[in-house]
Amino acid sequence: MRKTMRNCVAAVALISMAISGCAGKLAPGKLAQKPSVNLRSVRLEDLSFEALQLVADLQIKNPNPFGISLAGLDYRLEVSGHPLLSGTQQGGLKVPAEGEGAVQLPVQIIFHQLHEALGALADADSADYALEVGLRFELPIVGQVNVPLKHSARLPVLKLPEVHLQGIRLKRLSLSAAEIGLVLGVSNPNALSFSLQGLEYSLDVHGATWLSGFAEQLGQIPAKGSAELELPATIDFAQLGRAAYRLLASGGSLPYRLRGKIELGSVLPFFRAAPIAFDKSGEASLLR
Repeated sequence: MRKTMRNCVAAVALISMAISGCAGKLAPGKLAQKPSVNLRSVRLEDLSFEALQLVADLQIKNPNPFGISLAGLDYRLEVSGHPLLSGTQQGGLKVPAEGEGAVQLPVQIIFHQLHEALGALADADSADYALEVGLRFELPIVGQVNVPLKHSARLPVLKLPEVHLQGIRLKRLSLSAAEIGLVLGVSNPNALSFSLQGLEYSLDVHGATWLSGFAEQLGQIPAKGSAELELPATIDFAQLGRAAYRLLASGGSLPYRLRGKIELGSVLPFFRAAPIAFDKSGEASLLR
């Protein structure tokens, strides 16, 4: 029993010494002060047609004559006044006495989730957002304290460009072959221009594959605009049969299915290009 009491007294003494060690560095009658947190920047680090990633750079200043620890942080993001996502990031940062520390908070926004949550943004080029962050610090004697931070700005909202078949231009027709131009339109609903770096395509007419191929460096698609492409090709009736000849010779519309992928580029350094698949069907006009 005496041994247990001695152990308890020793433990209390050690805790008291630890507390008095921190408190001894403070002026008499003063408690530990809250650290200050400044938002240095919120940068757009990654942008694609699927998502964007914001990174908040936070600067922490510790006014105390002893080191403190960041226990963690909580964040909440609103877009156009509607809660979109929230989360927690673990701490581990040690801020030295009367020193500074830096924390990065990445926040990813998925565009299809944004459109599902806020249908009003379907035609918008950008949206207001508000990011609220609460940083939790462990201070001696005082315990855990929270330092809030809020930032508001605008973020870009990207929408997928669309590919459609404008028609098939008949340039020359003979009994053995036809020279045509596959006329495609690419529309860009965004406030940013893009370069069309690659186009993979396959055209079926009346269930038979007439054309397939890949083209590169096809020019620019202006912001809020469209581009017309004409891809030259030759149709060999020895391979496709006389049915293809009769369809072209009739001069009527052609039932088609157009499939493929487009690859877009941008001058923005943080834009991440990814192939965009398309699959269209309908009645194609025969152009002359």
